[in-house]
Amino acid sequence: MPTFFRYASFFFAVIVAINLRIGHGRAASLVAAGRLTEEELDSFIRGCSVLFIGFFMGSGVLQLLGQYPDPFCLMRFPPTTGYGVLLWLGQATISCYTIWWLWARDGARILAAVAPAFTSGPTLTRTYSPRKVRLFVTALVVLAPVGNILVQLHEPMLRGCAAV
Repeated sequence: MPTFFRYASFFFAVIVAINLRIGHGRAASLVAAGRLTEEELDSFIRGCSVLFIGFFMGSGVLQLLGQYPDPFCLMRFPPTTGYGVLLWLGQATISCYTIWWLWARDGARILAAVAPAFTSGPTLTRTYSPRKVRLFVTALVVLAPVGNILVQLHEPMLRGCAAV
């Protein structure tokens, strides 16, 4: 297995950091247009940084501590080690928090307002409704891990991953 896979989670953390920085810069026009406040933007960027960069850095550390050859072995379901359990608990925590933020807090409105900064093209001409954002992100947050689990339970693809 190439060395890249051993450090892939750290690479993903860097990619997220770069995208958050670019999105923050592009969102300046949205703040100037009054679609969200500077405080909302900064809070959004800070929250994404903690959740996603933190998750990727944490999963990279778990992968190294568990001596997994790649992140997919760490993501095996059902988990066979404490490291895998910690990864899945982290995934569940982030998923639950995201859904709570979207539905119980003001997350859908804030995400709908800031989303144009993270897409291609002009930011001011694109709009998203909080309702559609809430439904799309909820579906993504629920279906991605559930789909991963179902695929692994019905067709174990990670047979080459030895339990450590």
